[in-house]
Amino acid sequence: SSKTQADKNAVGTTSYWVTNTKTGECESERTKLDILVYPQPTARISGSATICKGESTDLSIALTGKDTYYIVLSNGDAVRQVSGPSTTMSVSPTATTTYTLDEVRDGNGCYATLSGNAKVVVNDKAEISISAPEPICAGDPLDLTNKVTIVTNGSTVTNGNWYLDDAIYT
Repeated sequence: SSKTQADKNAVGTTSYWVTNTKTGECESERTKLDILVYPQPTARISGSATICKGESTDLSIALTGKDTYYIVLSNGDAVRQVSGPSTTMSVSPTATTTYTLDEVRDGNGCYATLSGNAKVVVNDKAEISISAPEPICAGDPLDLTNKVTIVTNGSTVTNGNWYLDDAIYT
């Protein structure tokens, strides 16, 4: 029988004996063939987060295998060569995105077993519109009623909160 794929459990140098037999002829002498089998690397992505549109967040990738690693995320945006047992990759999605690993190869050229995912939820930032209040005298109360408008996703929010010098208003 012939083997065409390395045994995942046979890491290190594995010896095979090779012979040739042709119909009607005697078998050739056995020749020893030593093959170095590298361990299969692994890569796991994590780092789910919630961010506001325009912000970035880091995804974590835990790695086993031989440095240096070539990494491709599922969206194809981040392709890097990194070293070490772990790395972070900064992403700035414009919409909610679930990241997985599409491909990871280690320094031996071996493809990693891939696992995990990281969902980055992207929220829109609220907009605020302010109408300038009338001037007041020192010591008078500041009334901003009907002077502040909060807009989210193009719609006016009637029950939102806003802050003035760390004091909350609703």
